[in-house]
Amino acid sequence: MYTILGDVTVDIQAGARISDFQKMWERKVIKQVRGIKINVLSIEDLIETKKHTGRSKDKEDIRVLGKILNKEI
Repeated sequence: MYTILGDVTVDIQAGARISDFQKMWERKVIKQVRGIKINVLSIEDLIETKKHTGRSKDKEDIRVLGKILNKEI
């Protein structure tokens, strides 16, 4: 699900099991957007959630996120 806030688009991930959500919450990253702190998935967790969507558009995202992740290590 997407929501648009002004010119900021937010992709809301739904469907994670509670146990998975609790683990992802512990690994969350806090970012600041226009002075507002928001919680986002770690890159590793984002990759994992995209693997389970079955959407073809996520395949490219997984490839790009993998490259970003490798540069951060």
